[in-house]
Amino acid sequence: MKNWSWIIFKRKFKVKIVNSCSDPPLGLVWQVTQGLHWIDAAHLEGIASIHLVDEMPEDLKNQKEGATVRGYYIFPAGESPPYIILSIRDIYRGIPAWLWWSTVPTLCINQTLAHEVAHHLAFTRGYVLKPGEFLNKEESLASKYAENVLKRMTKRWHYRLGRWFIKELAGWYFAFGLVDARKGRYRSAADRFYTTWSLHPEHRNAADYYWSTKNMAESEQKSQPSPGPDTRGKDISLI
Repeated sequence: MKNWSWIIFKRKFKVKIVNSCSDPPLGLVWQVTQGLHWIDAAHLEGIASIHLVDEMPEDLKNQKEGATVRGYYIFPAGESPPYIILSIRDIYRGIPAWLWWSTVPTLCINQTLAHEVAHHLAFTRGYVLKPGEFLNKEESLASKYAENVLKRMTKRWHYRLGRWFIKELAGWYFAFGLVDARKGRYRSAADRFYTTWSLHPEHRNAADYYWSTKNMAESEQKSQPSPGPDTRGKDISLI
């Protein structure tokens, strides 16, 4: 697979974008570039590159509070500088193709990208938002940093519109998930609730409903009897 690279200059710092996706959404690199414009250039100092991949490498695929890891900050090792990995399939989950050139993907990308930049800040300067922070709460601080970036973005009307679309999409996925759950289609319901949660992490019920229907789907699967031997085309004698 061929990797495509772009170098985005931010004042005196430069960030290389490496696109390794097999079938990337249209406008992907442009969307990442738009997101970078909203992150303080000084905060990007030292980050060598941003790698766009279909999904996380196996060794980084773990579950964090039930949510798929959509981004990862790779610490420097020896002479290898730090970089960020973004899982594009997970970040674009639930976004229809007709919105790929809108502000919706920009917001979804930056929710993860800014979070990982915050981990870079914690590593390089010892704090995320202000000196003296307790870094044992680094995850919540990184989420707060990303939230602040999105707040700045949504001061512009076109990003507010994008935020409205995200909430509307999440609402529709949640509604379809309720329909599936009522009809006993728990696996499909869990998938829709997870998409709701992924699009709109602040949704009041998405995470709880996801866990509930996921557990019901797994329990239902375990309770199903295992299939007997394949007897197609064979004569069976009952004794």
